[in-house]
Amino acid sequence: MDLKHIWEPIWKKNPALQKIMEKHGNVSVYEYVKTFLTPSDFKPERQEEWLTVFAELLEPRLGREVSIAVTEQLRNLPLVSTADHHAPLDEPYWVNTNLVHSLAQEAAGNAYCIALSFASISLNTALGYPRGLLMHGAKIPPENQFYPEEKLLRLSYFGDKDKMSVVYGFRPFQKEDFERLTNAIQLKMKEGNLSNTDGIQLKTWCEHYFLDPDFLKQKDYSSQITVLNYKAWPSLFSEGHSGPRIVYLEIETLVAELLKRVHFKQPDSPLYKLLFTPEGRAAFVQNFEGVHGAFCAHENEGTYYFWGLDDKGHRVRLFLKDDCLHSETKDICITLTPEAFESAMKAGKIFPSMALCYIVIAFYYGLHCLGGSSQIKDLERSKQAWMQVLQAMNCPAEAESISKCPTQDLVGSIALSTLEWPSKGRALPTGIDLALLKEKNSFNDCIERAQKIALNEALLLYIKDFYIDFCQELPFPEEELRPIVRAPVLQ
Repeated sequence: MDLKHIWEPIWKKNPALQKIMEKHGNVSVYEYVKTFLTPSDFKPERQEEWLTVFAELLEPRLGREVSIAVTEQLRNLPLVSTADHHAPLDEPYWVNTNLVHSLAQEAAGNAYCIALSFASISLNTALGYPRGLLMHGAKIPPENQFYPEEKLLRLSYFGDKDKMSVVYGFRPFQKEDFERLTNAIQLKMKEGNLSNTDGIQLKTWCEHYFLDPDFLKQKDYSSQITVLNYKAWPSLFSEGHSGPRIVYLEIETLVAELLKRVHFKQPDSPLYKLLFTPEGRAAFVQNFEGVHGAFCAHENEGTYYFWGLDDKGHRVRLFLKDDCLHSETKDICITLTPEAFESAMKAGKIFPSMALCYIVIAFYYGLHCLGGSSQIKDLERSKQAWMQVLQAMNCPAEAESISKCPTQDLVGSIALSTLEWPSKGRALPTGIDLALLKEKNSFNDCIERAQKIALNEALLLYIKDFYIDFCQELPFPEEELRPIVRAPVLQ
């Protein structure tokens, strides 16, 4: 059936998605991900600079051996995902992004799948739910709903008072939080939302990963998420081959360290000029207005360069005016000097915005960043804006060097598979769903399905999300699509 009329409103808002679907839509997902492996100019003269910092950040979390191996892989192939939120890997969307990314790394013969995830989200954010775990409960109606994953159970281990705190810089998970988690599991069992069998198995799973000494010894929650996701990923598959291991590192910490160690000390760096010269700031304000991840003055959204953190750990907007960067209440006020910015970052008062992260990671250091459906649109726009800023700062060679930087490689919104339970219906699985399965699939099963399913077919299951993200003003054609959506089933 021709679905062009249904996709056209989405394509109008996101031409990058249309380009991908028209060029690659009829090939298998497995063939599509191989296009990520095309060599690119990734600025080899700068790679040791960021790799050194990356390795130093990763070693306390996953150990020296893993840190060295991951760094060596990135030295040979600087391919990362910047699609994910920094959260436990149980949101169906993130499970799929990492499956898709892993296929590319597997095809390249690599052992790791690296996600530079964003920790600038609240603990209570809907997509990922960093304050707890997500899974499908026992009360999903048996009828084939279009989006049954909206019925996910939320098992919280951080309390309501912390729900608006940002993941970045948040305190570590402690044994007292484990008690709250087990109480949440017990409550869902009592309510009948979680079977006794699943509840007991989930408790055992949580004990194994959340009471792990390597997890508990980490200095903050962001570091713990790295350990949790790395160790728990193989539990989603059958014993044996589980594909590349998942390595999460929050992008904001990496960018902050690079700015402090390198660019705040180099007046010739374009990043120094961006932050600390009148020409750089003026060009940034002019060219990044309205760019997602930066700021939008006329809609009173976003932030300038950095986000602030208040005393409760909540994210606050910062404004650029005269000779300082300040919050609306002026509780945070930072003079525009390297020393003041470095001091504020060390004190945990500010952290880099999405726009600044992209500028540093994708456009200065040249990492190949895979993304979701919004990123493939926003990253290209950010690149064009940054090129204009570089021209205004009299850095034409730097602008030319990023002109071919890849920005439109998609790992998000690609559904490789679904699960179907006799009592629950069909759904996109969470990581916990997969971990609790009695008969799990191997990573080779995922490869086989990726070889059989076309990219357009895999995207179709997320079409409602596309309408929500890009076409909110239009009614969603659910009745027309309901009989068409048939994702391949794992079990």
